[in-house]
Amino acid sequence: MTGESSKRLAIIASHGTLDMGYPPLILATVANPAMPVPVPNIIGMLPGMTSMATGMMNGWMKKANVAKLSELLDMAREGGVRLIACQMTMDVMGIKKEDLIDGIEIGGAATFLNYASDNAISLSF
Repeated sequence: MTGESSKRLAIIASHGTLDMGYPPLILATVANPAMPVPVPNIIGMLPGMTSMATGMMNGWMKKANVAKLSELLDMAREGGVRLIACQMTMDVMGIKKEDLIDGIEIGGAATFLNYASDNAISLSF
């Protein structure tokens, strides 16, 4: 075989917090990951603190001139990134397909393994 075969990047985003949403989307959109160190989400356990932490994180991102998560999602979809929601997680959490944003595929472990086994670099966040 001549030439270099194409490589894939398979990213698992297993945390649902705002601060952990940025790294996989930045990598998926090939943006600059230079951003402030996020505040640990331990404060999210306190009543009313999740919205405060979200506001603080959004402020940091704006100040650092980093795109919003919604913008990164749009960039990812426009760039051909496949966004696949885990069927088992959706079942456990009671999430239905109509609860998801447009353009999300649904798959399970076999879907991920099939994609990742085809010359992919895999990362997990």
